[in-house]
Amino acid sequence: QTTNSRSIRESLSIDFVATSRLTSNIIKSPGIVDEKWHQRILPAVAIFGQNGAGKSNILNALFELFFLMVAGRLDKSSSGVSLSGIIRPFLFDPVAANKSTQYSVSFIFEGIICDYSLEVLKEVVISESLYLRESPTSSSEVFYDRKFSSDGAKWVYGPRMTNSHKELAGTIQASAIFFTLLSTLKISPINQIREYLRGISYPFTPRSKSMMVDDLLKSLKDDATFTDKLREFLCLLDINITKIQFDDSKVLFFHPTTTGGSAPLPLQAESDGTQHLFLLGALILRSLKDGGLLIIDELDAHLHPLISHEIVSLFQDPVVNKKNAQLVFTSHDTTLIDQDLLDRDQIYFVNRGADGSTYASTIAGSKSRKDLVLQKAYLEGRLSGL
Repeated sequence: QTTNSRSIRESLSIDFVATSRLTSNIIKSPGIVDEKWHQRILPAVAIFGQNGAGKSNILNALFELFFLMVAGRLDKSSSGVSLSGIIRPFLFDPVAANKSTQYSVSFIFEGIICDYSLEVLKEVVISESLYLRESPTSSSEVFYDRKFSSDGAKWVYGPRMTNSHKELAGTIQASAIFFTLLSTLKISPINQIREYLRGISYPFTPRSKSMMVDDLLKSLKDDATFTDKLREFLCLLDINITKIQFDDSKVLFFHPTTTGGSAPLPLQAESDGTQHLFLLGALILRSLKDGGLLIIDELDAHLHPLISHEIVSLFQDPVVNKKNAQLVFTSHDTTLIDQDLLDRDQIYFVNRGADGSTYASTIAGSKSRKDLVLQKAYLEGRLSGL
């Protein structure tokens, strides 16, 4: 959930917890079932909407929070650049432009629900809190809650905070994030959450993929087994490759020839779609292998609709997605608004208000007919976000 972030003026939230009722024809994908909390966690969430409505800003806000929780400071990064620069309030209103940006997120780790919130203004942490809930019959318990004021920081400590933790809190600067500092002390489940967040890549987009090439190629070059699985993945999507080979800094795709042999083709000579799918495929397989969250902006860019459909299906299929990986993506491909692929609570529609602000909605739990064909209704303008 976020407020006053980029084009998001009012509070906007994306929920990965499924609604109590299933409204589609999906049989093979019940989602990630948490028996302890009697919840069904969604393996994928799709965001649709018109150009300029702010779909990308929703993904950016999600990643900003995760990035800050890992980086730990607002005033500088390892390169000396201020991290507060990545936070942009809603600038189309002079009052909102000078207000704080708020984030909150909930995780389930080791059977514990962790509710984290962060409020920042420029290079100052206005408030930060972590609450834990250990069972469905218990109430939330504060781990810590800090608020900035002109008189200094005011803290509320829970029973898990030791005297040494409290002493550490007393020394923290206004620009530092306490969650990150605690995670270095190997406190469960805080350190597990941070390690999970460290595995989340910057939102994959047609524009950002160039920033990821070097890291991806390095990891692939050192892992022959993973590279072969990537080749099998590309073949599954009808990209006919017999071998992927790394030659110094080059990537060669070997294609079958008419004589029964194979011929190498540099990655740069492949189509935009194949290059895109090669990089995206590596992120998809890594997420499925490790059980992480994958953030993709414009999933359908350079891809045939059947390939986009297959990618979403991989996360939806519990046989393939054994590590409970999750996918959140934006798209203009209306063929993905398919009730045999995604349930209603997995589909969000984004609109732009008269003031330029972004708001999102889902029809899960609405009174619309269960047999409503969502793609047809969307294209006819009967649903928002067109």
